[in-house]
Amino acid sequence: MSQKSSSPESSLMTLSVEQERDSYKEKVEHMKLMIQKYKQEIQAQKIRREGVETVSRLLHESREENAAYQKKNIALETVVRNLQSRLSMNGISDGMTLGEGDVFIPGSSKQVLDNLARENKRLRSLLQGASTDPEEINELQQLIENKNIEIKDLRHTIVGLSEKLQSTGKLMKSSDDEKLSEIKKLQDKISSMKNECETRDILCSSLAEETNTLKQQLHDVAVHCQKLAVKLELSEKSKVHGGISSSQTDVEKLQEENASLKDKLSELVKMNKRWQEYMSQKERYWQQIEQNHVQPDRIQAINAALEDASRRLQKLGREKKQCQEELDERNQQLIEKSSELMRLQNDVECGNLGHDDGHLRSDVETISALKAQIQICTEDFESERKDREKAQNRVAELEAEVSQYKRMRPDDGRLPHQSLFEPRNPSSPESYGGFNLQGQYNRESQLAARGPMRRREENVYDMFNVVDAIQTDSAHTSKQDKTNKEGTNLATKLKVEKPDTDPDNLLDTVPDLNDFNSVDSDTELALEIAMRKVEDINLTHCPRCDHSFELGHDQETREHLEKCCD
Repeated sequence: MSQKSSSPESSLMTLSVEQERDSYKEKVEHMKLMIQKYKQEIQAQKIRREGVETVSRLLHESREENAAYQKKNIALETVVRNLQSRLSMNGISDGMTLGEGDVFIPGSSKQVLDNLARENKRLRSLLQGASTDPEEINELQQLIENKNIEIKDLRHTIVGLSEKLQSTGKLMKSSDDEKLSEIKKLQDKISSMKNECETRDILCSSLAEETNTLKQQLHDVAVHCQKLAVKLELSEKSKVHGGISSSQTDVEKLQEENASLKDKLSELVKMNKRWQEYMSQKERYWQQIEQNHVQPDRIQAINAALEDASRRLQKLGREKKQCQEELDERNQQLIEKSSELMRLQNDVECGNLGHDDGHLRSDVETISALKAQIQICTEDFESERKDREKAQNRVAELEAEVSQYKRMRPDDGRLPHQSLFEPRNPSSPESYGGFNLQGQYNRESQLAARGPMRRREENVYDMFNVVDAIQTDSAHTSKQDKTNKEGTNLATKLKVEKPDTDPDNLLDTVPDLNDFNSVDSDTELALEIAMRKVEDINLTHCPRCDHSFELGHDQETREHLEKCCD
């Protein structure tokens, strides 16, 4: 029973081994077909390479022939000139032209007749000495036909060469730009042909290496198949004598070998995939090279855009510096105005100790007018701050455009004007052209106005008098000293405490009307002069053109500032 059970198992094993062997044989045949295909491709590449070499050789030979024909042309021209000179010597006109069927009959020149007689005599002697053998005649006729054929071929070549000479003559007569363009085209063709030859050489060498590796692998596979066949024969013999245990070990060995062969096959497939990837990468590389021919125009456009952006940034930097200067000027004016308000507030408090209710009301109106003017100045400063923020936003947008243009460039090199596009820190003084702002950079605390650096003629408000700044220096200093002395005397007499310096709290510091019971004559005179000058306080001035506006015309003032300062 054991022998009967072992016989079907052994038959199944033999069938499976035969199937595996058939599959291996099919794979070997497939590999042979692939090798044959690769050989054909290599042969085709070799043929193409030989064709390119023949074309280059023909081009070289045609150039040499062209030079030889040019020499022949020069020689023929010399022969024609010699013949023309001989015609002129024989008394024949060299300007006469003959048709195809025309026959030239010379005149009755004695020298010409003598030449004809000698030529006739020579031809008769040749006819008498000529052989009458028909074979020689046939050979001569055959030679004549061959010579005629050669003459026709030479005529065709002469026509082609004459066309080439005409084309080269046109090129020589053409301008230098056309010559350079034609030379550049020929150089491009030669470089492209060289590149193609180099790529073909590389492909041929890589294909030769691939075929060698495939041959080696096929040789290894064939040797392995032979070993497997020997092992199969031995296993069949051992199955008859050895039993089931030896067959199992052989099957395990065959399975291991099958796995190793599968690994090798997967390696071959991977190599094929890598080769395909290499070819696809090569195609993409050539496409990129073709696309890069258009890159110089794009680079020029990017450089032009960068230069334009740099010019705009420089312009914005100058405007920013100008705005910063105006900001400093406005801050100085604000400090002066605040000091003037402090003096006026001190004057009001000192003077109102001796004033009646009517004069106090006029002083309160003056203070309210000053406060309104300060409010207008603050609004102007707020608008200037908004404009400055818009300019900073515009600078940020331009810097973003510049960084985008930099990313569009093919090379990562730093541009010559790249330092212009570096972002600036608003807190650093270098970003405002070296101006040192009072305190830290703060948008809520700092106010600036636009316009050039200039001071307009304004009214200077002293303690008890309003002095016009356009007056002469002597009058201004004398009057100011006088009023200052009066103010100090009054301040020492009345001993009023120093009021709050905040402009928004001016009305809070005004004393009550019931506290004033007496009036001084000097302060009364000063307040009357101040009331006459209060009209100047109710005017606002443009920081650029010094145009004045009344306090009620806010819309007209804003429109003028937008037109004048932009």
